Amino acid sequence: MKTKVLIGIPTLSSVHTLLMTVIVSWIAEAFNTGLYNLSLYPTVNISPVEKARNDIVKWFMESDCTHLLFVDSDTIPPVNAIMKLLALDKPIATAMTPIVEFNEQTRNYWRKWNCVGMNDIHMQPDTGIQQCKGAGSSCILIRREVFEKMPQPWYEFRHKDDNGKEKEISEDIMFVIKALSMGIETWADTSLLCQHSKTVLY
Repeated sequence: MKTKVLIGIPTLSSVHTLLMTVIVSWIAEAFNTGLYNLSLYPTVNISPVEKARNDIVKWFMESDCTHLLFVDSDTIPPVNAIMKLLALDKPIATAMTPIVEFNEQTRNYWRKWNCVGMNDIHMQPDTGIQQCKGAGSSCILIRREVFEKMPQPWYEFRHKDDNGKEKEISEDIMFVIKALSMGIETWADTSLLCQHSKTVLY
């Protein structure tokens, strides 16, 4: 069966120019190699983000695509991301993206990576292929079978954990947690490092 990848971009209004240049390179790669087909679906003015992600999944499930690649509109993946994520041959495969936050104590901006290992520690670059306990969805490849097995809603923002304790869990982290509870593993290629655009490019 031909590999068919849908690129889903949850966006309110705009997509970073550098992301579009990467997508153009992916289109050329798909055409020149014939290894996969590629299609694109960006949402327009759908919020909050979990609603946008669910809208993309519904579109994906109505297509004949085999894989969904979520890419956030402010994320710039490496040009080899699709080939390397497909090569992992996992139900869910992810690249890593820096999360940029303001540290109140040091009064500086700092970053951590958006993948958490099975040891509950944020992963570091170039540390091999690792299984994730949690991962963001800024650049993540998901097989169709995952959505077929998972009950809807696929993406939901949680304000409480399963014990009723107040704890905010983002919709993308929650997705990976739900998948893991069903025995569906997520793996990260820690050599795939995305850039993240905020006020500057990280």
